[in-house]
This record gives sequence, structure tokens and C-alpha cells, in this order.
Amino acid sequence: MFAKTKIKLGIIVAAVIVAVSMAMVAPMTGAEAAVAPPQWCTMDSGTTNALTNVWAASPTDVFAVGEEGTILHYNGNSWSQMDSGTTSDLHGIWGSSSTDVYAVGINGVVLHYDGSSWNAIDLGTTKALYGVWCHSSQVFVVGHTFLAHYDGSDWQMGEGGMVCFYDVWGYSPYDVFAVGYNGLFAAFDGSSIELIDSGTSDNLYGVWGFSPISVVAVGEVAAGEVAIVIYYDGRECETLMIGETAVIYDVWGDSISNMFGVADGGIIVHYDGSKLSSIDTSTGVDLLGIHGTSETDIFVVGDAGTILHYGFPPEPTPTPTETIVVEPTPTPTETVVVEPTPTLTIVIEPTPTPTPTATRIAYVGGGGGGGGYVPSGSSDTEDVADDAEEEASDVTEEAAEEAAEEVGEPTSGEAGISNGAEDATEDGEGTVEADTATRVSWWVLGAITAEALGLVAVSYLLARRMVQRRWYK
Repeated sequence: MFAKTKIKLGIIVAAVIVAVSMAMVAPMTGAEAAVAPPQWCTMDSGTTNALTNVWAASPTDVFAVGEEGTILHYNGNSWSQMDSGTTSDLHGIWGSSSTDVYAVGINGVVLHYDGSSWNAIDLGTTKALYGVWCHSSQVFVVGHTFLAHYDGSDWQMGEGGMVCFYDVWGYSPYDVFAVGYNGLFAAFDGSSIELIDSGTSDNLYGVWGFSPISVVAVGEVAAGEVAIVIYYDGRECETLMIGETAVIYDVWGDSISNMFGVADGGIIVHYDGSKLSSIDTSTGVDLLGIHGTSETDIFVVGDAGTILHYGFPPEPTPTPTETIVVEPTPTPTETVVVEPTPTLTIVIEPTPTPTPTATRIAYVGGGGGGGGYVPSGSSDTEDVADDAEEEASDVTEEAAEEAAEEVGEPTSGEAGISNGAEDATEDGEGTVEADTATRVSWWVLGAITAEALGLVAVSYLLARRMVQRRWYK
């Protein structure tokens, strides 16, 4: 059991180790993987004049000088021409800040930039001046058989005899180095100049250092027109390299194991602390000056207005796109309409009194001239007709009897009328006949009246019965 437990624990530990190892060696993703490495690229200088030197106060504040008084300034986006006030060729430039910059050239030209304009400084010489270096208020200028030092208040000039200095660099105002013609290598300690044996008689054109005991000088071997590199360790100079490349005119680096030199034919050389390698920029022109602010921000200048930059490539300008602003859709609010509660109104209407409906009726004749009215097509026609006939007969008989009583005859109807006429004839009396005729007329009128009254009565009774039957049926 313990053996199995140990085996499982070992498997878990191994899995954890493998996962951690994979995480450590996993390739970069996202923004890290998208960053391109530093590279050399050509910049547009806006001039075809040869550019001899360059100095960078910052990645976005760089100055370059060249032929015919050319001074250019780089603001981080583009290079622009500055008004130097001179047409003399300029060879050296340096500054302690972007508002305290010096430039020197042939004919004893010394210029100072105060952040707004370039102004000439008269040193009282017409000699060619090749290099300048400054630190705070301290300024050093070198040239053809010429040395000058500005201590912040006065200029001090000295004659170099037959010596020609091409470049100057300092670690501090008390550790300044200058190189020149025939292997000239000199050091200034703040009070005096000391000549140091460079170990060569070849011309040294550029100097750069990292400390007072780590200084590098570059130049050419006159016999073979090849490069030479000298290293000074604070005690003596030694030759690091001869040949392998063309003439090196200037040098810059951020450490002894990461130095760059510019040379003939568009070649840049790199020293990694042990060997030298060449980089062909394909410009095909002599590169004359170099300076940088870091290992990924280096500027190089040369003939025909050439400017190169080593660093991360600029990000492409994004194509402007139309921005569509999508307004948030408002949440619909449900509107609840409260209808008023309807009031129930109960209307109690009075019961309508039945109104007899006019109905088409047919006359049905009966005995004795009587008759009755019944609705046409009614199922009760026969019963109503019989009742009406009986009632009409009764009314007629009653009317006849009343008329007979008035004329003195007991008979009724046509029999009464015949007997009255016969009696009048037998008596033969005209008066009686007249009276009888009059009586008969009244009797006939009475019979007709009775008949009419009978009809009215029958109609009333018939109508009342019909209404009652239809209403309650």
C-alpha cells in the first residue's frame, strides 16, 4: 500500500514539474510576440549635403551638422533644417542639454544654441575645428593644431604645435580624451594635457569611452586603408583589431561589449567584447558620425544627407475608420392604462301595456243577416265565427221584438211586417195605411239601426276576444 502511495505521489510531482517547465519555455503571445526586434532603417533628412556628425539629447531631440553650415534637428517625427548663420562646413557637435549645444567647423567657426537660435562665438582663430565636447558649463574644442577650453567664464586657447586633433570625448571635466593625426592620444586632467602612447602611428578619427579607464579610439591603417581599434584601460593602450573592415570614422556604445563604429561604403561594425562583425546598410556611402541614447536608439549620419536609425520600427499609422456610435436601446416602459370601473346602471322599465295589433280579418256571414269577424288564416276561425253568429242572432232578435212591440205586432222579422200590411189593406182606411207605412219606415230604420249596433257589438266582442287570445296565448 505504501509503495502504491509513493508511486502516485511521484507521478503527481513529475506532472507538476513538466507543467512548470512548459510554462517557462512557452512562447510569447499577444503584444509581446507582436513586437518586432530593433533594426536599422533609413530616415529622410531633407538634404543632400554630407552630414559629418550627430548628437542626441534624447530620442526626440537630436541634432546633426554637415557641409555648408547645415544643421538639422529631429523632434521624434521628422528632421528639419535650422538656421546656422554660416556657410562653413561643420564637423563636430555636442551639448550638455537640448538648450545648450555647441557646433564647430572650418574657418574657426564656433556656434552656440540656446534653445531658440544659433549664435556665433569668436575664438580669434581661422583654423579648422573638428571636435567639441561639453559637460555642464565646461566646453572643450579641438582642431588643426588648436585646443580651447571654456571653464564657464573664460575661454583658454592653446597651440598644439604640429599636432592635429580630430575628436574629443570626456567622462568629466577632469577626464577628457582627444585623438588625432599619426596615432595622437592625449588626456586632460583639468590642469594639464598628457600624451599617451597609442601604440600606432595611424590616424585616429573618433574616440568614445565608458569610464576614465575604459576608452576606445578608432581610425585607419594608412598603408592598407583598413580599420584600427585601440583600447585604453587607464594605464596603456592595446590594439583590439586591425583590418577586417574599411576605415572607421566614429564610435559609440553603451558598454565595452556593445560598441558600434561607422565606416566607408555604408558599413557599420559591431564589437561584442570579443569579436568584430560588419553590418552592410546598403547605402553605399561613407558613414561619418554616430551617437545614441540607448542600445535601441542609435543615430548614424554620412555623405549625401544619409541618416540611419537603429531601434524599434515605428508603428504603422492606423487607417482612420468611421466610428459608429451605437446608442443604447432604451428599455421600453410598459404603460398601464387604468380604465375607470364602469358603473352598472340598472334601469327598470315599466311593463308595457299590450297594444292590440291590427290584423287582417275576413268577414264570415251568418244566419239572419248576422255575421262575425275572425283573423284570416287563424286556426281559431271556426270557433270565433260560431260565437259571433250566435251573438249577432241574439242581438237581431232583440231588436226585432222591440220594433214589433212599438207597432203592436207580436211577430218579428219579415212575418211581422207582412201581417201588418195585410191588416191595413183589410180595413181600407187610408190613414191607417199611412200610419202603417210610417210605422214600417220607423221599424225598418230601427231594424237597420239595431243591425248596425249588433255589428258594432260583434266587432267589439270579436276584437276583444282576439286580443285576449293573442296576448295570453
